[in-house]
Amino acid sequence: MLFTYIIKTIKSPKSLFEEEIPGIAVILYLIMSGALLYLFAISFIKYGLNENILSVIPEIDINSIKEALQSPYLIYISITYPFVSLFFITSIYEMLSQLLFKKGNGIKLLKNLAFASLPLTISRFLYTLLTLLKVRYPFAINIVFYVWEVVLFILAIEKTYEIDTGRASLIYFSPFIFILLMLIPAII
Repeated sequence: MLFTYIIKTIKSPKSLFEEEIPGIAVILYLIMSGALLYLFAISFIKYGLNENILSVIPEIDINSIKEALQSPYLIYISITYPFVSLFFITSIYEMLSQLLFKKGNGIKLLKNLAFASLPLTISRFLYTLLTLLKVRYPFAINIVFYVWEVVLFILAIEKTYEIDTGRASLIYFSPFIFILLMLIPAII
């Protein structure tokens, strides 16, 4: 069931975001995403840090990083992070859609945004797989995954609230614009 929705997200996200996604599929996807986040963190710390980066980190910090890898807290944080971040992002976009366009459908948005984050999950999976195979991961490819994720987020917002792409883009980029406007006085 879960992989059906993953394939649909890749092949035809418009039709997926228009239908009702079962809650169990979202929960299973978020658990899988958290497990991949854990594997990503371990593979990055164990294999991704090169000698140049490690030379500037004090020996004490390297030992604490290695201890953190064996901590059950890392597993807990990795599994819960996708849930917490999804609830946070959904609440921001739901609030903006209600304020700007008087439209709301938080549960459907939550389910759609979960699967809209698939490109980041695929990126983490590829990094972990290539690192374990001792193949250098080209980080420039993350730009493709990021753009794909932005497109999926905007599409998810558009299909959830049944609004046009321009309005969905406004909802998506509003938090970034707000943060930028808050930073400009701090920089000047």
